[in-house]
Amino acid sequence: MIFRMRMIMFVAAVLFGTVGLKIFTLETKAETFVQNEATATTNSQNDSTKTIIDKTANISIPERYLTKKFLLGKVNQRQDPDFIEIAPQHTPYKLRLLKETYSAFINMYEAAKKDGIELKIISAARTYNDQCLHWNAKWKKLTPHPDLNDDLKKTLYLLRYCSLPGISRHHWGTEIDLNSLKPSYFETQTGKKVYDWLLQNANSFGFYQPYTSRTSPNRTKGFFEEKWHWSYRPLSAPFLVKYKELVTPDDIIGFTGDNTVKYLNLNEWLNSINPDLIIE
Repeated sequence: MIFRMRMIMFVAAVLFGTVGLKIFTLETKAETFVQNEATATTNSQNDSTKTIIDKTANISIPERYLTKKFLLGKVNQRQDPDFIEIAPQHTPYKLRLLKETYSAFINMYEAAKKDGIELKIISAARTYNDQCLHWNAKWKKLTPHPDLNDDLKKTLYLLRYCSLPGISRHHWGTEIDLNSLKPSYFETQTGKKVYDWLLQNANSFGFYQPYTSRTSPNRTKGFFEEKWHWSYRPLSAPFLVKYKELVTPDDIIGFTGDNTVKYLNLNEWLNSINPDLIIE
């Protein structure tokens, strides 16, 4: 199947005089994803070759999204035209998302509104520097405690709910936190209705909860449950594949406690997610 698609793309390139363009293909596991879940075709927009990844959502992935710099959040999201500022009716803050993610969220927002459910984005895309500031602030607020008497213990404590800079999925512009960051909110009558609606409907808009219950499959390690965190799978699933190909622990530096990274198995946080977000 992959061979046939590549032959078709080559013939098309010859016919239209674009042989010189680089045809991007996700390799290994991501290539299987293209074969099984997508009709892989290419087009040229703004001099950037793209590959169709998800036929249901009709999402194409610009090659620039699949670079180490982008996946580490080391682009200027505030000036990048691919990151859209979220409108005031969808968030009380100044936040951004990848345009594809935001478009899908708007569709979900409108559907939820018809069902009497209000969805508010309270956190979205973050740069590497944003996450460094976020992590450092949490580290500074740690209360002295005998169980937190060295840097590694502090890091592991914060990693229950806070990501290290560089391994945060929020760098990608595919992640949204909805309504509240407090687990207790989702135990209220309103919070339960919101979460139940998301469980029943979010997948149909491409959104999946990465950090499900610790009793769920593949969730005995990694971050604690986050009912507020939802990921736009048509982009984030292939992003994770490419991230693991490109990023190493040596890239995770520049924040308080970064001396502990060498003692961590980062895959425990990267891979201990909802299996629906992993390309096998």
